[in-house]
Amino acid sequence: MNLSQSFENPKQVKKMLLEMWGNQANEPMTPYERILRSLAHKQPDRVPFDYFAVPELTRELIDIFDLNDEEDLLQLLGSDGRRLVGNY
Repeated sequence: MNLSQSFENPKQVKKMLLEMWGNQANEPMTPYERILRSLAHKQPDRVPFDYFAVPELTRELIDIFDLNDEEDLLQLLGSDGRRLVGNY
C-alpha cells in the first residue's frame, strides 16, 4: 500500500489542513517571531512546528495534495521552520 491509498479522500484532508494551518496571515505571530520567542524561553502563541522527511515522502505528499512545491506543503502543514541548504 502506498501513501495515497491510506487517505480515503486526499481533498478532504487538504481542506482540513488548510482550515487548521493554511492562513498564517491570521495568526497572532509570524513563524519567525514564534521561533525567536521559543528560543528566548518565552511563551509563543503556539508551539513552533517544523516538517522534515525523506525526499520521497515529501514528493508523494506534494503529489497527493496537488501542490506546486515543498514551500506549498510547508504552508499547508503550518510549518514554522525552513531549511537553508548550501552547495559545497
